[in-house]
Amino acid sequence: MTVEMSAEHRHGRERVVAGVPGRVSIVIPAYNCEDTIGPAIESCLAQDYEDKELIVVDDGSTDRTGAVLATFGSRVKVVTQRNGGLAAARNAGQRAASGEYVAWMDADDLMLPGRLRLQVEVLASHPEIGLVSSDFTAFVTAEADVEASHIGSYYDAVARLGGITNLYPRVVGPLKSDGAPGVVRAGDVYDHLVWGNVVHPPTVMVRLGVLEAAGTSDETLRYSSDYDLILRMARLTQYAYVDASLLRYRRSDGQMSRANSGERMQLEGIRILEKLRDGDPLAYARLHPVIRQRVAESHIGAADAIGAADRVRALRLLFRGVRIRFLAGPAALALGRIVTTPTFVQTAKHVLRFLGVRWVVLAPILWPENWQVVSLGFDVL
Repeated sequence: MTVEMSAEHRHGRERVVAGVPGRVSIVIPAYNCEDTIGPAIESCLAQDYEDKELIVVDDGSTDRTGAVLATFGSRVKVVTQRNGGLAAARNAGQRAASGEYVAWMDADDLMLPGRLRLQVEVLASHPEIGLVSSDFTAFVTAEADVEASHIGSYYDAVARLGGITNLYPRVVGPLKSDGAPGVVRAGDVYDHLVWGNVVHPPTVMVRLGVLEAAGTSDETLRYSSDYDLILRMARLTQYAYVDASLLRYRRSDGQMSRANSGERMQLEGIRILEKLRDGDPLAYARLHPVIRQRVAESHIGAADAIGAADRVRALRLLFRGVRIRFLAGPAALALGRIVTTPTFVQTAKHVLRFLGVRWVVLAPILWPENWQVVSLGFDVL
């Protein structure tokens, strides 16, 4: 399969990537997940799409993950490596993939029935689309979901950018998953993604050729390698979105996204935007006002994440963010977290939200040309 790219995207490099037509390679990175990897695998093997292979990358687990994987025998292809993190595991799985399509999956989630069939149908029917993702539910215990549609709660940028219909404006067709109707939408999300990720990685199915053209996951990014790769792939192709939940996402305190990693995640976001500057200077110039906004937010967000734990470093990060762009609401909250108690911060947050409502009402009157930029300082509260 040949991935068509413009001369601007090609940078003198052309690739032809061959995968078995129609086959789906499911790639699951696994690290110390003995309690969840079994159900995750079973949910993949239960899919009604026959031409699939399941690749689990055991990323140096020290618990019984390896023993659990062994119970599946030849039904699962296991790649074992020293611990290198999520990006390294995804790269290893990608190298082992033989299918035309690659489906990402996490070791603690559950794939809902019909996902593979639906996503293959989208990609096979629409050659202009290189990646398809979906909505997802959230659960704490396997018995019941706590939220039937979790994407808007999980990704702030979805609401900030006007919702799914604004991100994917084109309806490409209706689909059904176990009798529940679902609409498939499509769009060019590259510029939108500069505001933050809106594509949930474990719901992704992508053409192997698009993956190869975009390059491997950046193994220097511990927390945000998936967002970086999703952004790079969006430069090459349109994305589709199944507006129905095709995954059950497990919420737990031990997950990477909930661990003590807020500062690192924010600073990695800045690095990803710097990579965009180096890899696509035309887009960087076009999106420069948005990128300045995001860099300022990320510095302030990193300061907020540190709080009183390291006041000197936090204040430096806060100062850097404010110098780039003064965002009154986030800056005030970050400063409060640095110098005061958590109770005070919560009170201040409620007050700023209250004021923010009035700010958004007054801004169009006082600054009719720039009110959207002015009000952004409160939008992220």
